Amino acid sequence: MRTDIPDSEIATLSACLPQPYREAFQNPASPFICFYSQPGEVAAMPRHITRGQFLHMSVKAAGALTRAGLKEGDRFLNGFGGNNPADLAFRLAAAITGTTPVTLNWQSDTGELAACKASIAGARLMLVDNLISPEITKAVTTRCPDIVVYVIDGLEAESFGGIALKEARPDENSEKIVIFTSGTTGEPKGVVLTWRNYDTNAATFRKIFSSLRKDPMHLLMVNPLHHANSTAMSDWFLREPCAVIHMLPRYTTSYWTILAEVAENAGGLVIAPLVSRHFDFLEELSARGTLPIEENRLRKALSKVSFLLGSAPVGPTTVDRLRRWTGHLPLVRFGSTETCLQVLGTPTDMSEQEVLEAFRSGWDRKPSPGYCIGRPRMHPIPKHWWLQPEFPSNYTYEGALTPRHSYRCDCFFVTSPM
Repeated sequence: MRTDIPDSEIATLSACLPQPYREAFQNPASPFICFYSQPGEVAAMPRHITRGQFLHMSVKAAGALTRAGLKEGDRFLNGFGGNNPADLAFRLAAAITGTTPVTLNWQSDTGELAACKASIAGARLMLVDNLISPEITKAVTTRCPDIVVYVIDGLEAESFGGIALKEARPDENSEKIVIFTSGTTGEPKGVVLTWRNYDTNAATFRKIFSSLRKDPMHLLMVNPLHHANSTAMSDWFLREPCAVIHMLPRYTTSYWTILAEVAENAGGLVIAPLVSRHFDFLEELSARGTLPIEENRLRKALSKVSFLLGSAPVGPTTVDRLRRWTGHLPLVRFGSTETCLQVLGTPTDMSEQEVLEAFRSGWDRKPSPGYCIGRPRMHPIPKHWWLQPEFPSNYTYEGALTPRHSYRCDCFFVTSPM
């Protein structure tokens, strides 16, 4: 990977980026990704990728998509077996070329389901890494014989040829990504999310963390990129010039050591999106005496981290555990793939006592004003609503997009975890 990238070349390459990303890639030497490809392995060092190097990767990826015959409006399948910087590079490449990435769930997709997703999305190309099961690739190519398979190991050898470097100007209502739901309420559905969705997403996170923000920001990414959570967080960090992603392929116990080391050396805001189960794992490691790092050191480091929890109920046991391990409450958010991640959350300008009282109201099932998932809105409007624009999304079915009613993701207020 090149390390000697002149400013003039960066200026030319960054000019092809859509406006939301362009400013974030003006300084080629700025760190962007620390990738721990072998977390926990003795002597394994993370791969450090600067903004300039990542931009090079992304433009090469755009060229690979173009040479494979993809045109504006075409879709490609992200067939990764774990989190990978190349996944993000091809997502930025999609922004340059006007194509659309489609996610596969490397945690649960069978070959049959992956092939179904490829067919539903009408994907013309499938990216594969060395972690994805060959059975999945075989199932996809059997059902979709015309699909092109691109092995990401070849990205480094790609040239910049085959793509006209011009400014990408996507319409706010054009497709940005298709994320398949996990199927908790039925069969997985492909949710078409737009540029407007992710503009709102970035504005949301800037609002949430405005009172806590201190640059450089650091994101500990262990949640899978095929879900809305890491997709939303990484897209926000792609837009911020002073933001670094620390990426693990998937969760392992060494995550806690990496998190502690980042928190100890960050000098800025550290954000760790997790689910309640991660703290169950931490408690189990402590009970067995198998923590990968000395416990007092870990507790001190965790006190410096902003934990963003959601995607599963956050009850009194989880909140108690977080307070014991970190000394403070987590930020709690709830949403869905259809809403790009967030519908509601705990504002950071409230005192911990106010937030804790709101949590307890929910645990005690006390009525409260506002909107809860599954319950219609009630008035008066709570004072802690955070207003955002309308937030539409569509589902994709075999053969065509089926318009769906618009979701209004326009409010963020304190509520009790349900």
